Parts: sequence; C-alpha cells; structure tokens
Amino acid sequence: MTQQSLEHDPYDLFRQAIVERSGEAWAVLYERYYPLLVKWSLQYGNTTQCGESAADIASWAMERAWAALTPARFARFGNVSALLAYLRSCVTAAMIDASRATAARERAYQSIELRMVASPEQIALEACFKSELWQALADLALPPDEWIVLYESYFLMLAPRDILQRHPEQYADVSVVYAIKRNLIGRLERSTALQQLYREMLR
Repeated sequence: MTQQSLEHDPYDLFRQAIVERSGEAWAVLYERYYPLLVKWSLQYGNTTQCGESAADIASWAMERAWAALTPARFARFGNVSALLAYLRSCVTAAMIDASRATAARERAYQSIELRMVASPEQIALEACFKSELWQALADLALPPDEWIVLYESYFLMLAPRDILQRHPEQYADVSVVYAIKRNLIGRLERSTALQQLYREMLR
C-alpha cells in the first residue's frame, strides 16, 4: 500500500481494506470516516432515546460494515458514493439495534420483581442454563486476546475502540479487534453446543 493510495484514492483504500483485508487500510478508513458517521448519528433525533451516544452508534456501524463487507460483496459497489451510502445504512441499522437493546433492557428491569419471587425450579433452570453457557464458551478454548474480545463485546457491551483503549498492549489497532470479533462470530455460529442452548432458550 502506497502513501499516495491512502491519501488520494478513497475507492482503492476501500478495496484494500475489504478485498485484501488490510488492517492498515481499514484503520485509515476508520480515522477518515468515523467523524462522518458520528455526524450522521447525531442527525437522528432519538440517539439519546435509544440510550447510546452518537459515538457508540458510529462505532457499531463501522463494526457492522467490517463484518458484512466481504471481498465478494465489494464488486457491488462501483464508487465511493455507493460505499458511503452503505455506511450510512449501517448507522441506521445500528440505531435500530440500539433501540431494540434498550427495549430489551427495560423489559429485563421490569421482570426483576418477578424473578425475585421465582419458584425454586425456575431458579435452578436459570442457574443451569448459565452454567451450560459458560461451559460451551470455555469449550471453544479461546486464546486470551479472543476471550477478551468475546467477553467485553457480548457481556460488557463494549465497542471495539473501547476494548482497544482498555487493552492497548494486547491489540495493535482497532482493525485487529474488528478482525478478531469477525472470526468469533463465525466460531459462535458454528458451535453446536451454543446452537442447542439457543434452541432450548426459545422453547
């Protein structure tokens, strides 16, 4: 990757980040377009209503784009304008996800009183499910850098940039965190133990 391509050819920068999976190119894209995504997030009047900051929405939108934009899909985008339009759609999707998560948290808070008077059988089932979930995750035998991303993404609900700030000695840049999370999603989706737990949860 040449310095000229980073500075003067935005489309090629996207190509290197998506097709070649260049962490350097993605880091430049993040730095260059993250403020724009924050601006788009602020244009939605309900950012505070969904309980998340515009900065977090923008970060999640970039994360969504990183996970979804595969080399095969890149050919569908003929220019930078099309790619930016896709990034904007990711902001909208992140807003929707945040709103749904907020609603889910509110429902959870409303159910606290019910859980306090839950039957012994219900308490035992919940404890069993949590134990099986942790065992299924432990069986993945993740190295420390992947376990940090898993736990802080899905249990602490932190964005990749926040994980990087907490562990600067562990990851070279935010693109590394994105790449680890992308790989984790694939492993979690392929886990038969987690699939079985999910089916049992829906019963």
